[in-house]
Amino acid sequence: MMKPSKGGGRLPSIPWFVTCAIGRPIPIMETSESPVSIPEYVGFLSVLDIEGVGFCGGYLLLNSSGRPVEFHCTLPVNPDRAQRILYGKSLEPFLFAQHIGKPLLEKSRLSPGAVFVEQASLLDLHTHSAMPVIHVWNEGLDNLVEQPPDTDSSSAESIAPESILEYRSGGSNGEATSSLVEMLDRRIDLLEPFERIREALHEAHSVRAA
Repeated sequence: MMKPSKGGGRLPSIPWFVTCAIGRPIPIMETSESPVSIPEYVGFLSVLDIEGVGFCGGYLLLNSSGRPVEFHCTLPVNPDRAQRILYGKSLEPFLFAQHIGKPLLEKSRLSPGAVFVEQASLLDLHTHSAMPVIHVWNEGLDNLVEQPPDTDSSSAESIAPESILEYRSGGSNGEATSSLVEMLDRRIDLLEPFERIREALHEAHSVRAA
């Protein structure tokens, strides 16, 4: 059986968590003029491979004004060399979605209208979640976010001809997802929350190592 790892060893069956609840949620009211339903909460999920530490997941829940409501992160998951060889290219989708992303979503007290993910490997989360799972990246910043592979279960579109923000959704209605992304992109920067997650993960694990 796979057991939790602290800086090395096998994949965990359930990651350990550090949880931070931030204040009381401030509800966002939808106006009668709004053509699209505005979700009260939006989730952002990312996995980092921190050198000398391992794979660490972070999940940030915001209200639709971009204010933080919850933050959850895992302790490091560090597959050994044999596991990397045996799993091959299937390691990241399995590890990211099943062992890091899914438990992070389950840990949250609130249900967002959608979850935006930084890595394409996290799109497999749509098989574990009723909410839309959407991978967003910036076409003009090649090194910021991983470019997604072509998959039959996902659809890729640009938000607008003048925009360089791109998205790909897993297992959700394409038209509804398009409307949701366009509406949220007008309210908040859909890439900026991943910067917060990266900084928070580095800070959390630097404090833990001290």
